[in-house]
Amino acid sequence: MTRQQTDGHFARLIGSRVSRRSVIRGGVIGAAGLTAAALIGCGDDDDEAPAPAPAPATAAPATATATQTPIPTAAAVRGTPTPTPTATATQAAAAGTATPTATPTAEPTPEGPGYALEPAYDYIGNAASDGAPFAYGWKEPDKLPVPGGIVTYGTSLIHSSFDNITSGGGLTQSANTMVGDMLIGYHHGPDFNVYQMEINPDFGLATGWEVAPDGLALTFTLREANYHNVAPVNGRALVADDVAQAYTRMQNGRQAGLLLGLESAEAVDDRTVRFNMSRPNADILVVAGNRETPIYPPEVYDQGIADTTPIGTGPGILDKENTTQDQRMVFVRNPDYWAGAPLIDAFHFDTIQDPETRKAAFRTGQTHHGLPTLRLEELDSLWESVPGMNVMSNPSLMGISIYAVNSNIAPFNDTRVRRALKLGMDVDRYLAIRYPGQTWPDSLPAFGWPFYSDVYPGRGAFGSTGAYDPEQAAQLLAAAGVEEGHKIRHRSPAGFTNPAVETELLFEDMRALGFDPEMLPADGAAFSTMYYSQGFSDPDVRDSEMIQGWSTAAPTANGYFWENIHSQSSTQHFNIEDPVIDDLADRQFGEFDADVRRGMFEQIINQMNEEAYWLDKVPASAGIFIVRPEVRFVRFHGPYIGIHSFWDWGYAMHKTWIDPDPPEQTLTVDHRG
Repeated sequence: MTRQQTDGHFARLIGSRVSRRSVIRGGVIGAAGLTAAALIGCGDDDDEAPAPAPAPATAAPATATATQTPIPTAAAVRGTPTPTPTATATQAAAAGTATPTATPTAEPTPEGPGYALEPAYDYIGNAASDGAPFAYGWKEPDKLPVPGGIVTYGTSLIHSSFDNITSGGGLTQSANTMVGDMLIGYHHGPDFNVYQMEINPDFGLATGWEVAPDGLALTFTLREANYHNVAPVNGRALVADDVAQAYTRMQNGRQAGLLLGLESAEAVDDRTVRFNMSRPNADILVVAGNRETPIYPPEVYDQGIADTTPIGTGPGILDKENTTQDQRMVFVRNPDYWAGAPLIDAFHFDTIQDPETRKAAFRTGQTHHGLPTLRLEELDSLWESVPGMNVMSNPSLMGISIYAVNSNIAPFNDTRVRRALKLGMDVDRYLAIRYPGQTWPDSLPAFGWPFYSDVYPGRGAFGSTGAYDPEQAAQLLAAAGVEEGHKIRHRSPAGFTNPAVETELLFEDMRALGFDPEMLPADGAAFSTMYYSQGFSDPDVRDSEMIQGWSTAAPTANGYFWENIHSQSSTQHFNIEDPVIDDLADRQFGEFDADVRRGMFEQIINQMNEEAYWLDKVPASAGIFIVRPEVRFVRFHGPYIGIHSFWDWGYAMHKTWIDPDPPEQTLTVDHRG
């Protein structure tokens, strides 16, 4: 794409119309990763009629080895049976600056569930080409949904404050998607795409939006919705000032780094909200759909109850009476939900920290999801107990775990020492022990690869997983003057990876280099609260040389290439202070040429590798999603952490249902033969 600097270019790319659903792929689309419904024109249709449902994709044989289907590179509209190529400037310009509008979601009918049963792209062939053990989804049974029942997720996470402005730890964000709605809706369901985040106005509080030609103002039209019938809000109507106040609070809270470029949010009238931008941010729509940005009423803050009483417009209402601290969190169906009352009666988050106990709970049907990271041999054993359970591979779940030493304190402020630590990490050994005999998962860097690669790249594409070379590591440590037995104190969150096989393997390699690593005790909720508030950026608070964490950025290109790494970001947790990184992060933020921007991404990754800021060679996830056979509709997907099973069940609560007569055999497409 030819770079254009005019204001009109921004309008053509981000100001266009969508009939229902569009795809976001940062890093391969113009205007700094321009997003969603603002990306592509839909011809001259006026959206007066609902978009037709997509035809079910024809399933390829389980042994498919076809050449990988190209992934959509810019935008696609619901109903396209095959991936859509990037829109031309002429196509985008034809849409002008029309407001994207929601199309009513089809109601369930006796002929079927009222939603697409499977992805429209070749989710079977693509997974086979990527080397994934299972397809990237499965085809749902063509059944009418049945109301009733309780879905239970078995989690290792414990409870924390519900105040989303100050806390993101524990199960705080699980409440965000259950209780709250976001301004922008993410598409979800069986027809998802593992490579992409998608915006769907049917699922958010904004039914449409307009973008100014220069990108410095976005105006949203709100749907009619009511808060939960819980004091002190008592079921009152949502108004635009609620949204404006919510974003003002978030600008001054831990979400500040997510809302880059947002100068202010204001209510134009009761149904209209305007974002005033200090600079264009093509990713702002994606951020406005993320779990971090729920719309809560001002009353809960005015009365000082935000930490104990989450209230929103969402599908789930917190059931305090049946919620037990650090044991069970209960959300009952909201009968007045604007999208229709949920089919299930309630959703439970059961805290079960012992992995074997979680497996047993899944086997017996006590929980429907929430398993520890499994080897394939463990998975096969589980299948013997639950033959109808369904499994899908998810390539975006790899490359999520970050270990990092504090690069601002001796001896780790010496690049040679950090390089030595990384050279001393034997990733092949980690994978062989953690996942014996498997080629999946692999070790990928902690950047969202779908933002800068059109296909699943594999480990060989990145310098971050370079060769294991303990001899060179020893030479670097000797040159840096590091003495034998140097202590490295490490913190990681209880209930997330503590203790973890991966951490102990890393410790073994550190000991081989002459270091003395020590795992410090950690309270999971306290760790997460401190982590999300960037408390560990203060060395005195952190009180450790090394920390393990994960990305808390929005699932956008700017999330990974600004929020996670810039020295001024409120969501950068690893003490990186590098002017080269900062300069590249700032420049890519406003780059309109997709190819130029991708080149900057590569420069950032190279600099991160050269300076060894992250020890991101440890595989943290099996890259699979497992659910019991009776659970219908829900999926988790998208560039980590787009829609994730740790937190995001609320996105799909109003459509998820329990099948009273599920198939006895799995619907999984198994590529292992």
